[in-house]
Amino acid sequence: MIEGTDRLGMKSNETGTAKTIYEKENRLTLDMMQKVVGGYIELIYLPKSGRQMIVNEDGAMRGLLPNLEASNLFSREKGYCNLIQGDVIVLSGKAKIK
Repeated sequence: MIEGTDRLGMKSNETGTAKTIYEKENRLTLDMMQKVVGGYIELIYLPKSGRQMIVNEDGAMRGLLPNLEASNLFSREKGYCNLIQGDVIVLSGKAKIK
C-alpha cells in the first residue's frame, strides 16, 4: 500500500497526448495502480524531482498509445529519451512507494 497525499496521473488518449489528472488520496493500493496503468506495474524513480512514476511494465509490448507528457517528463528527469506508453501515475509530495 502507498500512503501519501499527492498523486498526479497522466492518462494517454487517442492522439498520443496526455490528460493530466490530479487527485488527493490517503491510500493507493497495488490493485488500484494496476487498474490505472492497465496491467503489471513498473516503478521509475525520477531523480531530479524525487518523484516516482508508475507505468505499465508491458506497455510497449502490448502496443499501448504513446504518453508524450510522461515521456517528456522521463527525458527531463533522466537525461535520456524513453518512450512511455499507456497511462501512468506520478507520485509526488508525501506519496511514495518504499
